[in-house]
Parts: sequence; structure tokens; C-alpha cells
Amino acid sequence: MARFTTVFASITLGLSSLLGVVTPGAVGGAFVATSALVSTTAHADEVATALIQRIEAKYKTVTTLKASVTQTSRNELFGSETLTGELIVKRPAMMRWTFGSAKAFVTNGTKMWIYTADDKQVIEYDDISSGRDTAESLLTKLDKLTTMFDIKVLATGEYGHVLELKPFKEAQFKKVQLTLDKNLMVTSVVITDTFNNTTDLSFANVQLNVPADDSLFTFKAPAGVETVKAPTN
Repeated sequence: MARFTTVFASITLGLSSLLGVVTPGAVGGAFVATSALVSTTAHADEVATALIQRIEAKYKTVTTLKASVTQTSRNELFGSETLTGELIVKRPAMMRWTFGSAKAFVTNGTKMWIYTADDKQVIEYDDISSGRDTAESLLTKLDKLTTMFDIKVLATGEYGHVLELKPFKEAQFKKVQLTLDKNLMVTSVVITDTFNNTTDLSFANVQLNVPADDSLFTFKAPAGVETVKAPTN
């Protein structure tokens, strides 16, 4: 089971509040404070565990997720870029992500296509099995969080929840900050890669289990667009 580390200020009384119940010179004050802290820690772990179980249970029966997405990428070398588009993912490993007619990212789980209208080119990758542990694949694996990530609950309450996820296995990213609303619908995913560059995905109009034919996840290049085969390892 994943180790759940909880930031107490977000969901419980802070340490200063715990110490505040102990008056100076009180007999056994240190013991009371320590006992209170242990009790609060145990309660926080229970809250975190229950939250993760609820998320995994909700997404266990989800086959597709559709949403409007605003992506903001921040890179130390190239600055920042913001794009708005439509995303649909389907289990086990399919994704179609379009940014109007300008850009598209499509995968059927075996092949992947990256299309850029300005370049009049689509790059086709024949084998993407080694890249399936990307942060984006998280959206198809929300029912398996405890097997994939070390999880820290940064905040939880009646208005929503914020989790930090660090992969157990080596991956193409360092960590993900996942935000869900009170109904456990995804509202934000912030990805930090191994070079500390960040990609912030904000979700709106999220829909679960919408019909999506498999043909959506095979890219057909528009007329006049060159298809370039990516080199294989």
C-alpha cells in the first residue's frame, strides 16, 4: 500500500494548535502534546486513505473521460505557451487531444501521431510501449493510484482535494499535482518533468463514460500533409 503523507495544515489542526492546549508547567504536558500529535497523525492518515479509496472506486468503472482543456507549458529555455483544446481518453490507452485545427495528439495505444498544421506534417510513431508511463496516462489509471504512486494529500475538504503523486517506477515526469472537485471530478493536473519544467492542464466540462468509437483514436492526415515515420530504437 502506498505511503500516505498528509500536510496537517490542510486537513487537521496545526502543530501550534496542538501545543496550545498544554499550559506551561502542566504535569505531563509533553506527553499530552505527543499523544495529541500521534492521534491527529493517525486520523489524518485515515482521512487520506479513505479519500484515495473513494477516488479509485469512482474511476474503476470509468471507460472514457472527455473535457475541454487549457494547457500552459513553462520551460526555462523556451518560456511559456498556452493552448486550449478538447481531450478524450479511452481505456486502456487511447487518447485524442486536439487544439482546434492547429495541432493534434492522437494515440490508439500502439501507434501515436503528432500533427502540426503550420508544418503541414504529421509524425507517426509505430511503437509507443516504452512511453506509456507518461503523466497524461494518469487519466486512464485513476483507479490504480496506490499501485503507481507515492501519494501526498496536500489539501482536502468540502470544496475539493489536492494530491501530489510521485511515481514508484522511473517515468518521464518527476511528480504530478492532481486537483479534484468535491465530486472527485478532475479539475487540474500540474506535471513537473525531470528537468523541473511544468505543464499545467486545467479541465472544464468534464464528462465520464461518453460514447467514443475506437476510430477516433486513429489519425487521418488532411490532404497535402506529409506523414513522417519517426525512427525506431
